[in-house]
Amino acid sequence: MNKKFVTMKDIAKEVGVSINTVSKAFKDHPDISEKTKSIILDTAEKMGYIKNYSASILRGKKSGLLGTIYSDGSNPFFSEVGKGIEYEADKNGYNVITMNSMGNLIKEKKNIMTLLENRVDGLILFPINNKMEYYDIYNLKQNTVLAGQPFDGDIFDNVYTDEFNGAFKAVDYLIKSGRKKIMMIDNFLFKIGKNKRYQGYTYALEKNNIKYSNKLHKVVGKLDRIHRINEGKKIIEKAVKDNIKFDAVFTFNDLLAFGVIKGLHESGLKIPEDVSVMGYDDLDLSSMITPSLSTVKYDKFDMGGKIVKTLMKRLKKPDKKTERVKIDTDIVIRASTKGGE
Repeated sequence: MNKKFVTMKDIAKEVGVSINTVSKAFKDHPDISEKTKSIILDTAEKMGYIKNYSASILRGKKSGLLGTIYSDGSNPFFSEVGKGIEYEADKNGYNVITMNSMGNLIKEKKNIMTLLENRVDGLILFPINNKMEYYDIYNLKQNTVLAGQPFDGDIFDNVYTDEFNGAFKAVDYLIKSGRKKIMMIDNFLFKIGKNKRYQGYTYALEKNNIKYSNKLHKVVGKLDRIHRINEGKKIIEKAVKDNIKFDAVFTFNDLLAFGVIKGLHESGLKIPEDVSVMGYDDLDLSSMITPSLSTVKYDKFDMGGKIVKTLMKRLKKPDKKTERVKIDTDIVIRASTKGGE
């Protein structure tokens, strides 16, 4: 059975006014008295009136909606950034529809089409494909921000963290604390050598005269894509089984680091005495686990806000020059590394 929605005609009949008067009340029009407006709005609320955005769109109005597509909704990173997105969107009079591509290009495309079909005014995309040109086929340039990872090119506005320097600082710290055999657990979404965190890792090795080893660069496969923590754990278990020697682990994100810590514990290795662990993202949970996680930090709430601010500028001036917004990164040292507490 289809749900019957309350219409302005129903409210007008209940109050005893014209449909035009009800419409003016919703628009806060000065032609009607405050008393009449209050009666209409109270009646609408009691009757459960829901505005028909589709009808507004058909009349050529904006939807008042922004669409956000996360690449991995299970990662708490997105909820933390999402707080900033929601806050800034609300300040600008927008509501946010959130979808999850689950690291799947086909699902990501469906998400994009669903949001466009619902006529969102703007789109925030945490993309899977690392080629900016891939997303140009949707003709999204005038209302879209690509967020999360840095892109080469200038087709879209891009908001991202300073991944290269964040990774460099993390790995350089590990080396300065006496670690020489540093494993990196990398993301399966990127081609080898293309992401900035990997480049920061290799640059830190080079600057400290440590030879890069393929054996110590682990890319998570499709081991357990939904539960990222398990991926980190499984990689450590296999490395120990294969007798690969390492004294530190730098992970693409904190979720993988949580799994690494679990895997090291179960393998009988002490943290940080035997192996130091460094993550990336500084999730709220990272300071609460045992041992607390050293990691690359940045202001995720602020990042979410800057994403929306960048999108608002694009919506106001669709043809303006594209903008690249880089979020500063640093490291926070805790108990999972030597020198931490």
